Amino acid sequence: MTWQPKQVKLDQKGMAKVLGEREAQVMDVVWKKKEASVRDVCGELCKKRDFSFNTIMTIMNRLTSKGLLTKRNKDGMFCYSAKMQKKDFMVKVASDILSSLFKDSQFFNKETVGEAVKGLPKDAQKVVVKASKGN
Repeated sequence: MTWQPKQVKLDQKGMAKVLGEREAQVMDVVWKKKEASVRDVCGELCKKRDFSFNTIMTIMNRLTSKGLLTKRNKDGMFCYSAKMQKKDFMVKVASDILSSLFKDSQFFNKETVGEAVKGLPKDAQKVVVKASKGN
């Protein structure tokens, strides 16, 4: 997969941090259904919010061009599926972001990372410590 997050929106939650709110919502529906048409996704999302069919189609085509979805013709209708499972996507995003951050030794060295970890909530500190030990 060639897609990489270009920016992280710190004020957003979940996948919207790297995809944007609407793209994240579409991806969630596709992951849930495994394979979905524009109509399927529209049916799910229109329950919660006023989306048009064309808006959903544009978003799904954009996600396809980004390499996150695949598109195939099934009985005269396009069906989309995720190129990777949600967990794998989340791991890739976290890895890409951390890799990018740690390549910048001016910001991310032993001293600054140690201080930054101290400022994290206790549960996040435990995750960092556990991960650093390879557990």
